Amino acid sequence: MKLREINKKEFFDFCKSQSTNNFYQTKEYAEFSRLKGYHTYFLGVDQNGKIKAATLLLSKKIKFTKSKIFFAPRGYIMNFKDLELLRFLTKEIKNFIEEKKGVFLRINPYYPIKQVDLDGNYVTGGFNNEKVLNILQELGYKKSPNKMTTPKFYHQVLLKDKNEQELLNNCHEEHKNIILNNIEKGLFTKEITDNQLNDTINLIKQSHYKINFIDNLSNFKEFYKIMNESNMIKINIVEMNIDKYKENLLNEIEHTGTENKELDLVKKLEYQYGHSVIMGCNVTIYYGNEATTICTAINDKFVEYFPIYTLFWNSIKDAKNNGVEKYNFYGFNSDSIDNNKWDNLYRGFNSELIELIDEHDLINNEFIYNQYCKYLNRHKQNILGFKVKIHP
Repeated sequence: MKLREINKKEFFDFCKSQSTNNFYQTKEYAEFSRLKGYHTYFLGVDQNGKIKAATLLLSKKIKFTKSKIFFAPRGYIMNFKDLELLRFLTKEIKNFIEEKKGVFLRINPYYPIKQVDLDGNYVTGGFNNEKVLNILQELGYKKSPNKMTTPKFYHQVLLKDKNEQELLNNCHEEHKNIILNNIEKGLFTKEITDNQLNDTINLIKQSHYKINFIDNLSNFKEFYKIMNESNMIKINIVEMNIDKYKENLLNEIEHTGTENKELDLVKKLEYQYGHSVIMGCNVTIYYGNEATTICTAINDKFVEYFPIYTLFWNSIKDAKNNGVEKYNFYGFNSDSIDNNKWDNLYRGFNSELIELIDEHDLINNEFIYNQYCKYLNRHKQNILGFKVKIHP
């Protein structure tokens, strides 16, 4: 076996069949990272002409030094239970980054450690891959002291072998009622057009009720362009058809013969916004057999209408209709799920909670590494300067 730089086709051909495959480990994400000043490498373990493991690496110089930091975003792509392969890759990649004056390499693999319940406890009978975590630590990987934006826990809805009605029936009763009531209130979703992109970005910026794992909104247009060229991104807006809401209420009043206080509210909405109003949006990435929503934002004025339920439900339906097997709510970046304000929302869609391998560093220069981590802690930054905002 040998570690070598591989071309994009070799990388794609190998990754597409791997269970640890994800959109961070793509040529598109590499292109976006280069726009932000990172150098990129595609590396693969070659065994007799066949790629056995691969990873995209990002690197950047530490200011005022010749040293560099390296990051394998959601890498490596490999079978982590192949211990011989993992040992070989670790040894060779450590040598590779040392040759490039790398202080350390950070990994946060898209590899599930265990299935956990609402309280973060191991689900009896569920899968458990904690041995892999122990082996990583034996190989010299150290748990990272500075967090990235990618989450340790994530929620997923399994779509395979389920139709739309089954997915709805599997939702908690409260969620199902809100979804159906929102239809009566005229809430629907649709994909944005290119000329709506600026308004969508402004909505995300101005909203306080959001879940946002986009690195930096100032770079979002470039991110959208790159992902859109490969048909990997979909931005939906949730909108209220005020005319339909009013019509449904009038029909109900006529049928029941009783007044409905909501009618005054609808008339107020009609006066303020006309025929319709946009209430929120979300950004979903499609890659492999998974759809992953990386950002959801609701206009603060309309939170009480629960448009986020319509956004998520229609995103689940979109994912199903596009033939993917999993819809991923993305999750949250925490060592604990205690008091996480989004957990119950996700759970209500009959999602399961998965714990991933946490972020770990492979260190070449202990002294510079410690100094750099102290600097990051002092300035309350994470390793690549990304900042995540999660507002309930």
